[in-house]
Amino acid sequence: CGNAVDKLQLGNLINLQTLVNFPANKCDVEDLQKLTNLRKLVLNDPKHFKSLVKIFGPQSRTLSCLESLSLTSETLSFPDEVVDVRQVMLSCRRLQKLHVEGRIEKLPEYHQFPPNLAKLTLWGSKLEEDPMPTLDKLPNLRILSGWQMFMGKKMVCSNQGFPKLRSLLLRGFSKLEDWSMEEGAMPSLCRLEISNCTKVKTIPDSLRFVKTLQELEIYGCLFKINIESEGEDFYKVQHVPSIVVRN
Repeated sequence: CGNAVDKLQLGNLINLQTLVNFPANKCDVEDLQKLTNLRKLVLNDPKHFKSLVKIFGPQSRTLSCLESLSLTSETLSFPDEVVDVRQVMLSCRRLQKLHVEGRIEKLPEYHQFPPNLAKLTLWGSKLEEDPMPTLDKLPNLRILSGWQMFMGKKMVCSNQGFPKLRSLLLRGFSKLEDWSMEEGAMPSLCRLEISNCTKVKTIPDSLRFVKTLQELEIYGCLFKINIESEGEDFYKVQHVPSIVVRN
């Protein structure tokens, strides 16, 4: 946007459907509430994060058509910023994709998530409570990506949880020691990546029941997986066509 002194006027773009990297320092944040046809919105201006999040107020209906939303608070520079994802989800019921970077004190109840949410990315959430009992109830979730999403020691995926999940990425769960899955969890999972989860002891035993799994990638984890024939972990992953382990 250069060094222009005058603010950009976006409020009359009533037919706009995609807006990426909205510059809060060059525009009036209230203009966003006039863009009633927005389908995709990327808010990537951490210095003005608080003013941007205000548009998702309790009475906000102007962003009700949003299908894709990305929020960045730049957790490394602004570690104390907390994202009110509950308010976002209650305002944007048509969301299919949601990317949130920033600390989250507590996830909303599963029924408060948009019903058609298919892709969820949570970076730097640093949740204290296990998020899986909430997230595994989302009926249409297909992709879940988390970096430093959970700071606890134990994580459990329940029977019949994540019914449509196809891709799961877990990165930087630095305190996680015990990850367990009940039989029947993630019945549609095709790809699993575990990265930099340095205290995890092993992969869940119930992965042997996930017959849809096609790709397993493990990076930067200290536990050793004996996946050779007759090895102690072989029975868990012998059905997986592609396995990559890099420590």
